[in-house]
Amino acid sequence: METSTLLKIALITSLSALIIGTIALYVSMVFKNKLLNKNNLKWNENLFFPIIMIGTIIRVGILISSIVPSISSTLKIANRVANDSFYFEAFKFISLSAFIVLACVLIMNYLSTFLIQSLFDKIDITTEIKESRYAYALLFSAIIIALSLILKEGVLLISEILIPYENISI
Repeated sequence: METSTLLKIALITSLSALIIGTIALYVSMVFKNKLLNKNNLKWNENLFFPIIMIGTIIRVGILISSIVPSISSTLKIANRVANDSFYFEAFKFISLSAFIVLACVLIMNYLSTFLIQSLFDKIDITTEIKESRYAYALLFSAIIIALSLILKEGVLLISEILIPYENISI
């Protein structure tokens, strides 16, 4: 492949990952803001939620990094085939990859909250937040990062399986 073609594929892949990542971060922020509003808390009260958001940002980065190789491969195949219908297939694949990442983000939001609540069922997390006990924020962030590392290989495998190879006749 030509250098200009590879550069175009790299730019499209990067742009796709950036858009998917931005949407995933937005969804995470909406979830965290609902948690804040539910407990009548504010961002500027203490560092609890910014610490959790650090874990969330790392989580989204890990999940996005797992779909980038598949997006790149799909675009390379689309360029090689140069078939208009395959470009539509590539777009569908990128959209499906975005859906998978967003679903994983939502599942991990609820799963990490459930794990914290079940691990510390006798401790009132809202009180701990208001009293600025950051150990729980660090633990929450560690759980978020650990779950994303566990899930990364599964997301990578799913996205590789979904590459539309069968639509190609070379």
